[in-house]
Amino acid sequence: MDETSKSFLDKVISIDKALQDANVPFGVSGAIALSNYVREYRGTDDIDIGVFLPVEEGLEILNILSGLGASTDDIDLDIVRRGEWVKVYWDDTPVDIFFASTEVGRRGAETTRPGNFAGTQIPIVSAEVLMFFKMGFNRGQDWLDIRAMLLEDPQIDTQWVSEALVSEYGSRRGIRRRIRRLSVIRRSVAQQLAKPPLTNSDNTHSYKSGQQPKNNTICGHWMPIAKRRCVLPADHRGKHRR
Repeated sequence: MDETSKSFLDKVISIDKALQDANVPFGVSGAIALSNYVREYRGTDDIDIGVFLPVEEGLEILNILSGLGASTDDIDLDIVRRGEWVKVYWDDTPVDIFFASTEVGRRGAETTRPGNFAGTQIPIVSAEVLMFFKMGFNRGQDWLDIRAMLLEDPQIDTQWVSEALVSEYGSRRGIRRRIRRLSVIRRSVAQQLAKPPLTNSDNTHSYKSGQQPKNNTICGHWMPIAKRRCVLPADHRGKHRR
């Protein structure tokens, strides 16, 4: 197979093998790693790699990616050194490399674990390191992912994540705000998980008083204003709106 015609999965596998052959300490991050920590995989078209080395040592990875078929000719190394991050393209597939040599790098190298992607085992970053990256990005989707991760595993060490964020970026206002937001999400998740599960015996109300849902599958979505779970059929959303 020609290198430039590889599928997305082939590219993930090729990068994994090349970095392991070169003894680069790394873990796959982003949506691929996330799929191992939440129930629903939302899909992705890019490959995120955490490299647990200082930038100067990790720049060798550019030669490795170039050898695989990625374009690395127009990269400004000074910008890479300042930002500790670089994006290259392998055909139309973005490959994002994040360098980490401080506490995050140490933790990342020690806690990288086997993960699964499309039936293939690859090394992925730990839940804590992935959460650290997501808090660094601070996008709306990242916070949704963080909540989903905590719903699946409320024992994720958010204390380490918060401390690592301060260690990496300092204690400026924006960082403190993110840490407070994480605390709020963790408390909200704990409260949600503490609520008793909804059973079919609770399925006694419907959109119109006195009517029962036509199926036995109920929505179960928590409604904070009503302070109860939704007991409409699971597929009701949008159907009853006027």
